[in-house]
Amino acid sequence: MNIPVLVTMVMTLLILGATLIALPSLSRPTVPLGVSVPSTRADDPVVRAALARYRITIGLLMVIALTGALATLQWPLALAWWALGLLAAGMATFVVCRRPIQRAKAEQDWYAGLTVRLVAPLSPVEPAPVSWLLHLLALGLTLLSALVVTVAFPSLPDPLPTHYGADGVPNAWEPKSLATALLVPAVAVASTVLLATLAAVLARRIDPQPGDGHPGVAKSVRDDQRHLLQRTLGLTNLASAALLGFAAVVPVLNLAPSALSVLVWGGTALTVIPGVWLILRTARLQRDARRAPSGSGPESPDDDRLWIGGLFYYNPSDPSFTVPKRAGVGYDLNLGHPAGMAFLVGSALLVLGLVVAPFIFR
Repeated sequence: MNIPVLVTMVMTLLILGATLIALPSLSRPTVPLGVSVPSTRADDPVVRAALARYRITIGLLMVIALTGALATLQWPLALAWWALGLLAAGMATFVVCRRPIQRAKAEQDWYAGLTVRLVAPLSPVEPAPVSWLLHLLALGLTLLSALVVTVAFPSLPDPLPTHYGADGVPNAWEPKSLATALLVPAVAVASTVLLATLAAVLARRIDPQPGDGHPGVAKSVRDDQRHLLQRTLGLTNLASAALLGFAAVVPVLNLAPSALSVLVWGGTALTVIPGVWLILRTARLQRDARRAPSGSGPESPDDDRLWIGGLFYYNPSDPSFTVPKRAGVGYDLNLGHPAGMAFLVGSALLVLGLVVAPFIFR
């Protein structure tokens, strides 16, 4: 087994497991494990016990996944199957561990006597500043890679290597042509533009944000999260552009297989850093929100019935294609919207195809 591949396998499962463990810490304090509760109950003993049970179980599942992956290193797709298994088991654990909170909330009527507001809008939302400098740097890297490949095209080998194994040795070739040589740079430019466009769209998106009994704290967290998301998107775009740009000029560099393997897997690992940074900073923001003094405004209950298992939003009456996540960072699809369901089915089929295709076309 190639050492960089082994390290990547272990890091992938560790990051996935750590993200699952941190999931409650990334969510608003008033939706522990996806159950809407008043701010006065966010630290209830039932809530604390459910969260502890969830985190311990995820830790055990992560150990099982790591052990299983290391025991099946000889199978190329072992990592994909163990990662998917850990994700599925983590979601099931989330659904099971939230039930005591649901029962206590219903039996004790936690919202009784509290002032509530189903929609508690905060002050008008200004567009978050897009990290245009990072996106422009990313675009510059991809355009530079296209230029390098174009200039060096006459000296490129024929046939042209188009795929490399985990050990850095080419294992697929195509007849040399400008279209083949510029395929990866073109993909790099397109993905860079797409991610920058996504950042611009999200910067202007306006989502109703509940005050959760702490309007001032909620506004501060919301604004900080919007700025943090934009910086993360910029850094992710730059890291991805650097990796794709490097992949585009690999035929020009003529590196030794061992050096190529280390650089590619190392670059892949670097693209994860912005996401890890986003998780850590978001957890810190939500931790500060949990330390806020007792509620000073109306509570903002969310309808649990619209969230399947606290993870999937289903509301045919909502015209929104996406909604802010209840658990975690970012946005969830509205599965009650035709486009939301179509996107989910398409994504699931794509993932299934990527996993199954190597067994069919071998």
